[in-house]
Amino acid sequence: MTTPTRKSNAIRPDDSAEVRLAKHIAHDRQYCQHYDPSGVTMIGGKEPHGHCKAGVVYLDQFGRAPKDDQSSYTDGRYYESTAIFKRMCCTDGNERTEPEQLARCPKWERRTIEQATERHNDIEASIARMRIVNAVVHPWRTWAKNNRVAKQEIIECPACKGRLHLSQAAYNGHVWGRCETDGCVNWME
Repeated sequence: MTTPTRKSNAIRPDDSAEVRLAKHIAHDRQYCQHYDPSGVTMIGGKEPHGHCKAGVVYLDQFGRAPKDDQSSYTDGRYYESTAIFKRMCCTDGNERTEPEQLARCPKWERRTIEQATERHNDIEASIARMRIVNAVVHPWRTWAKNNRVAKQEIIECPACKGRLHLSQAAYNGHVWGRCETDGCVNWME
């Protein structure tokens, strides 16, 4: 299996299973094993906790946004984490050598092929579950511009046979869903 170059990492619908795996591995191995996106960005409406799985505080390790730079401000308010992704080395393992990465963060450790393969398998399984669920959700959706209906219902989850909570917004017809079975499906349009 060859490692694709960075520019060809985008997974395409016509890629074979082997090519998808190689691209996922190449992409995932750019990351540090300790990287935690919920430490940097809001996920699920929760404030970021500010550190990686190894305990490195992102702003302490990689610095705060400069106060004299106008791009560090939004609506007149200073945000110290502005452009943190440009300063941190957790997600750009293909940009530097291992020693260069370790010089920027002594706890940096490239994800293993096994970790990347496991993540790939999780993603592929999640996509397969969503395809099964979407086949049921598509006809369930009844919203139209001339029929702006909000509705909620609990149906049998077609992926796991658990309970799937569905909600359709009257404003735009977007559907949110969450299966009660841990690890099954949940989404928000």
